[in-house]
Amino acid sequence: MSSLETIRQFYDEHYYRDLRPSRPPEHYDLYLRLLHVKRGARLLDVGCGLGLLLERAQRGHIDCAGIDLSERAITEARRRVPTADLRVGPAAPLPWPDASFDYVTCLGSLEHFLDQPGALREMRRVASADAQFLIMVPNLDYIDAGTEQAAVQETLRSLADWSKVLIAHGFTILDVSPDRWPVHWVPLPKRRPLTFARGLYRRWKVWSLPLDRSYQFIFHCR
Repeated sequence: MSSLETIRQFYDEHYYRDLRPSRPPEHYDLYLRLLHVKRGARLLDVGCGLGLLLERAQRGHIDCAGIDLSERAITEARRRVPTADLRVGPAAPLPWPDASFDYVTCLGSLEHFLDQPGALREMRRVASADAQFLIMVPNLDYIDAGTEQAAVQETLRSLADWSKVLIAHGFTILDVSPDRWPVHWVPLPKRRPLTFARGLYRRWKVWSLPLDRSYQFIFHCR
């Protein structure tokens, strides 16, 4: 297993080397809609990366905080969201007092943490009694499971196994949504009819997958 410093170096020197978002900023509005985030609430994004979710949340007058292991990512997040409370560090322990947040998100990050049980306990600790959580994690049973981040640390689990992990750590699952992002990875070059048709087929194939075969799971929890 990789060390914390090895993982930090991977993200600083490789994953965030060009500071290019993997998804367009407006995509993050989806997560805020799933949570029904209210104005004036406090939101913490654990593994916040470049601060894209926090940037969208601040547009809705949300008080934002975030943490990420990558100093390079946090430097960019501070540029995007200069008024947010942003910290460099791991997800366990978290540097905030008990019951500090109304919403806690962890999107595509939990699977890369060395101490996943500790991170889940810390997310619950810093959340208020009626807080809501949004946790997105990868599916072991997806057709092309895994990412380049598997080179340092990545845990893949099925829908049933991720559900068991969250419930075991005290979360109540309100809803689970599929992450449809792979649909947008498929190019549709209109000047090449055959490639266009293949792209449409691949988009349909991903879109039609049942929840337990989707790319990632988005858990909405209390």
